[in-house]
Amino acid sequence: TQSTWGPPAQQALGAELFAMGFAVWQNDIEDIEDLVTQLLSLSRKNDVNEKVSPFTRCLMTIASVRPPLFLNLIGSDEGIRAGNIRAATMLMRWDSNVLLPHLILLTETVLKYLNPHTPEIRNRSVGDATETLKEMIFRFPQISFHTTSQKLACGTVSGGMVIFDVRHATRWMELLSHAEAITAIAFSPSGDQVVSFCEKERMLRFWNIGSSILQMITSRRFSSRSHCVKEIEIPIDVCNEGSRLDWSENQRVALLYRSRVLFQVGAP
Repeated sequence: TQSTWGPPAQQALGAELFAMGFAVWQNDIEDIEDLVTQLLSLSRKNDVNEKVSPFTRCLMTIASVRPPLFLNLIGSDEGIRAGNIRAATMLMRWDSNVLLPHLILLTETVLKYLNPHTPEIRNRSVGDATETLKEMIFRFPQISFHTTSQKLACGTVSGGMVIFDVRHATRWMELLSHAEAITAIAFSPSGDQVVSFCEKERMLRFWNIGSSILQMITSRRFSSRSHCVKEIEIPIDVCNEGSRLDWSENQRVALLYRSRVLFQVGAP
């Protein structure tokens, strides 16, 4: 229990020291899940006026080293009941790069708080979960959200793409879109197409995903080319790992880097 941490000053010092040495002795900790659960509770109680407590710094250190463990805990039944989704937002602001290999798990964790089949949790968590989704879209060009259809597309380091139905908190479609990590994704203004960019392949690909009721029911996984309607090789001199995609209302897709247009092409 948290009482074993001692008085408040001792607790804070212990958290600071633990964070400093966690990477070295993490394998010697017998019940790291219980430790993270305690830190989540202490973090919620001690972060005031946007000042980060030693418990939060310790929690973020552990989460940076063990992202899947951290996400699974805040997405567990106990974690959801405790309202721990804000910790995911904190981790993105602390070190978003550690989450790049785990964007699908991150998305699924957030959607557990928005599950319409658990209305009490959804109503209590919708504000914090929405803020987490906004942070994801802001931080990761590999994630795109279409407001009208409530679809969220997420690219992976293995080259796959998963499209989620946020309204129903479910996976909606999976595409095997590239052989290398996806760099950026964007929805068309209508929401029935998605464009993906892979910097290592230097390739833009356009995908028909549709939005009919039948597709919503039947779509799960497709072969890599079955819904690809156009692909364009990008000149090597304009490729950049930090690029973003923008699909405008005039059906132009732009590859951007820090607001500078690197490449433009007409949509299919």
